[in-house]
Amino acid sequence: MRIWRLYVTVSGVVITATTTMIFAISFLLMTTPIHRPQKIVHRYTGPDIALETTTTDIGILTTTAKREINVVTQTKSKRYIMPIGLTGGGPNYEYKHVKIAARFAIYLNRTLVLTPFLKHRSDDLVDFNQTFDEGKLSQIVPLATVEEFKRECGSTIETIVHGTHTNDNQFYHFQRAYLTDKIAFKRLLDIDMPGEDHIVQSEEETWERLISSSRTKCIGIQYSYNFARDHGLSIPNKESMSKLVNKNLKRTPIITKVTDFVRDRICNGQPYLALHWRNKTGEQCSGDKIKWDREKCSQLLSSLSNGMDKFAKGLADIMNTHGVSCIYVAYLPYSQMSYISSSSDITKIKSQEVTSLVEDDYMFSLLEQEICYRARVFVGSAWSNWANFVGLEFEAEDKPVYYLHGVRGSTTEPMANISFVQDDPDVPRP
Repeated sequence: MRIWRLYVTVSGVVITATTTMIFAISFLLMTTPIHRPQKIVHRYTGPDIALETTTTDIGILTTTAKREINVVTQTKSKRYIMPIGLTGGGPNYEYKHVKIAARFAIYLNRTLVLTPFLKHRSDDLVDFNQTFDEGKLSQIVPLATVEEFKRECGSTIETIVHGTHTNDNQFYHFQRAYLTDKIAFKRLLDIDMPGEDHIVQSEEETWERLISSSRTKCIGIQYSYNFARDHGLSIPNKESMSKLVNKNLKRTPIITKVTDFVRDRICNGQPYLALHWRNKTGEQCSGDKIKWDREKCSQLLSSLSNGMDKFAKGLADIMNTHGVSCIYVAYLPYSQMSYISSSSDITKIKSQEVTSLVEDDYMFSLLEQEICYRARVFVGSAWSNWANFVGLEFEAEDKPVYYLHGVRGSTTEPMANISFVQDDPDVPRP
């Protein structure tokens, strides 16, 4: 019989469990009309999937009554697609744009432009090849540098494709992200984007934009909520193509090399469950930097405490199901945990390569994602871009992944309603 106990202290919550194993986790809670030219069939056959797309000899899109693209563009000259997403979120938000752009680059026979990434709350740019393995990605889609794009496109993105918006709030947030990106692209990359009046506001406009873009050499593509939900745009083989991208968008070799080196220090080299823990309460109610009022924080912390028993039992059930007895927890720097494998095990390793990654928050985040990717089973917050990136890697390889609900730190999501959903269909899949 399992016995689960919950201890609430000033500094945090410790979950203890007695079974054939005992573990403890300590969380810091403050913590146009269509021309019909000759059709050409193209096939992509790779190690994982086979895709067949039909193109035209002059690059005009045709559509079905359901508004699915069933004819893909093709021209003799190289054409480019650039992900637009330097701002609006953290690095994993930017990675979403790369995934979407890669999928459309494959489908539209375009060359994917490898934009750099912006570090969290910083103007520091990180080159694409410092984050992902270009060689691996180039196996499924042609690639180009920003410099090539600027040379061939005159430093101008001629048109931008994006999804539609179903309400004013969605449009407002997208409009703000678009204008912020426009400023950032000019300031950081010296690339011009179209003005605010370029934003489309209906499904019909979105569709016309996509059709007209087939005649354009240099386009951009920007993530919006409904890109993940397929409102306004839908392409065949989306699931297979997404898996193809997720299997080939892999972290840079330096990250995988260091992970090889530290692997034996994690759970003594035994199989483990990787948990990505992030709770907005810890970010908004932490120490002297409380962003919410203290009464709200008190309610949130109480709600969080009430749900920890359920959290612990659910986590242990997943571990028992998949035969693991150790947890690696990826967490934000101000959290505190004990009796588990975590970043503290890695920071103790005396190695110049390890130290160089540990001292760079951006690179260390990539390292922890690689460590989580190598787990036997992964549990991550359903609303976190960081966790979703790893979760989609698991899904692409049919490995077990669970998405955690009820810990966002909102009064509408009390911890008492916590749940673990395997292969959650509601998680956005860009």
